[in-house]
Amino acid sequence: AYVAPNIKANTTIRQLKALHTVSGNITQVKTDVIIRGIVNADDKSGNQFKSIVIQDETGGILIRMEGNSLYTSYPIGQEVFIKCNGLYLGDYNKLIQLGGGADLTVTPANLLTIPSAIFNQIIVKGSAENVLVPKNVTINQLSTNMQDTLQNVLIRLSNYEFAAADTSKTYANATTNPPGTANFILKDCNSNSVTLRNSGYANFAGIGVPNGNGSIVSIYTVFGSTKQLTIRD
Repeated sequence: AYVAPNIKANTTIRQLKALHTVSGNITQVKTDVIIRGIVNADDKSGNQFKSIVIQDETGGILIRMEGNSLYTSYPIGQEVFIKCNGLYLGDYNKLIQLGGGADLTVTPANLLTIPSAIFNQIIVKGSAENVLVPKNVTINQLSTNMQDTLQNVLIRLSNYEFAAADTSKTYANATTNPPGTANFILKDCNSNSVTLRNSGYANFAGIGVPNGNGSIVSIYTVFGSTKQLTIRD
């Protein structure tokens, strides 16, 4: 039978992200901050790399972790508690991330992954197979503000489609060496647009993109002033 771990969050994801105020900087967490979240994206399909994404009621955050097949321990729906003391907050062109170290020899500073040797010391697993319902949002509810509460959260946008010229393409460039990412512009009937970015390493990279109009469920991310979507499968 499942026994809940003897740990409680004392900080929301939104409060943790609020500690990181300047894009390009690295901020070390120096107090006993514990966050709790449900994994909303893992690395199973290959569209995430060395990372998982978690969300709570207040927001979402990407966790940079050293290792592959993270989904075998931290699959979508897994509840996790993370002891953040000693970890580092950074951002990748305004998308806030939590990592295990900082490389200050480059500008902007590079956030490093959490070493696999300490996963079990700082990440405590709670309940499994939690069902996450995507938040139905409109494009105007999404901003590129670094503290946007919908960033790294599972969302659904409705009535979007690929450009007609793109419907003959695949989700990414699976056959190039190395495999290449692909960006698509999705539009709705009011000419609102959003970027869909897919990795060439995703197991769906070689699949043709769909025709027609419909809804898309994804993790909302940003790249600078660009609104981006990351699909999970």
